[in-house]
Amino acid sequence: MKSILLYFSVILLVACRDTPTKKSTTDKQVEPQAEESIGLPPMPVDVYNKLFDNCDNIDYIFHELPISVSQDEKEAAQQTIGFIGEAPFKSKDASCKPIARKFFKSNGKEILAADVYFSDKCKGYIFFIENKPVYANQISSSGVNFYNNIIAQTSNIQQ
Repeated sequence: MKSILLYFSVILLVACRDTPTKKSTTDKQVEPQAEESIGLPPMPVDVYNKLFDNCDNIDYIFHELPISVSQDEKEAAQQTIGFIGEAPFKSKDASCKPIARKFFKSNGKEILAADVYFSDKCKGYIFFIENKPVYANQISSSGVNFYNNIIAQTSNIQQ
């Protein structure tokens, strides 16, 4: 199991070549779309920046894949935070189910959680604070690459 976690840590580092940065308030702001089928706004820039500054650990629990991933270095957590796209996750097909739950932590305390939706019909996050859905964002292109790599590598391991 230790070698699998190490293997996925290497995959994560390779998949995250682009260095994410905090978002500027002058960056294009996406207006919340309350009328969309999910009905949640995208994560505000100030919340994103607070997450980027404070998160030092991210854990993934995959529902169907035989792995879990933990990132306990701040730089790795910041890379993963870069998977949060700016665009709102507007809707999801009724057949879409989350593939994982992602936990963002600071000093051992959970500060945010997200369901990860990743299929041909939907690619996005629904974020939770105290088990209440609060934001919905699409997955960035680097996040799409990461999840594709995880799924492909897990398929290879299972075979």
